[in-house]
Amino acid sequence: MSRMGSRSTIVGVLMSPMNKRIKVMKPSGPFYLVETICAECRVKILRTPARAKRNCYCNGKCQMAYEYRVGIRDPHKITEGSHEFLRERTRMREETGNFTRQIGKRGYYVIITTKGRMYEHKYVWEKYHGKIPDGKVIHHRNGDRLDNRIENLELIKISAHHALHYKELIIGDDGRFMGK
Repeated sequence: MSRMGSRSTIVGVLMSPMNKRIKVMKPSGPFYLVETICAECRVKILRTPARAKRNCYCNGKCQMAYEYRVGIRDPHKITEGSHEFLRERTRMREETGNFTRQIGKRGYYVIITTKGRMYEHKYVWEKYHGKIPDGKVIHHRNGDRLDNRIENLELIKISAHHALHYKELIIGDDGRFMGK
């Protein structure tokens, strides 16, 4: 059922051959609502006469479910269209450099590119210097994981990177990290 304002009052119900017409009084004057039935879920709903003519669903979900069921909408075509839209938007952002970025759980910016999700510092390095070789990582010289200027990034071996960051590691007898 649709909601009516607290100042609205139902004055009377008129029966027509097709459906009920309900007269509602508002401070601005009377108006009519028509009681119809949703074509998908069969729930009684109140609509203005103009809306009842063009729309016989209680909400957008019922309308979409009905259109899928009778074949008006093709779910595969809609999914393909939305995926193509997202790919095109990602391509445009990559060309302009205007990425949506979030801070990931490790404290680095994460961006979405045509390759998928990736760390921003890796994207910046690859843009200027090409692919990162195996056995090497990108290090932030000033220690700020959010400072991804090319002059703050350097390519170093993984072992050298561990030596820089994990000087005070305590390793257990089983070879696992225990803490600092």
